[in-house]
Amino acid sequence: MKALLVEKLPAGDSPYEVKFDGYRALAFKNGKEVRLVSRNDKEFTYSQLLDALKLLPTEHVVLDGEIAALDEKGRSSFQLIQASKSSDHRVPLVYYVFDLLFPDGKDLRGKSRLGLGVNCSRAGKRNRTGDLLI
Repeated sequence: MKALLVEKLPAGDSPYEVKFDGYRALAFKNGKEVRLVSRNDKEFTYSQLLDALKLLPTEHVVLDGEIAALDEKGRSSFQLIQASKSSDHRVPLVYYVFDLLFPDGKDLRGKSRLGLGVNCSRAGKRNRTGDLLI
C-alpha cells in the first residue's frame, strides 16, 4: 500500500507506518538463495542486506519492506543511500519490514496486519522503537 498524506491522524488507535526515505523492496528467501526486488522488478544488490537475509531462521519467506540508509541520528536519508552506490564509503543499511507475506509458504496476505507482529518477531530483531530490522 502506498503512503497517504493526511493533515492529522485519525482519532483512536489507528495503525500507521512511518515514511522512510529509501527504496520499497520485496525480500525473497528460498533456502540459501535471497533476493531484494523493487516494485518495478529491479534487483537490488546490497550485499550487507542480502547476507543478513540469509541469516533469517526460516527456509522460505517473502517480506515487504523498505531499504534505508540511516544518518548519525538514526534518520533515513535518501541522499546517503544514493551516495552508497557511487562511493567506496560503506553506508550502514537497514531493511525495515512492514509485512510478512509468506512465512514458510503460508499465505498471510489476507490476514489482519495487527497479528503480523507476533509472526515477524521470529524473523528478525526490533530496534528501540519497535521497528523490525533485517
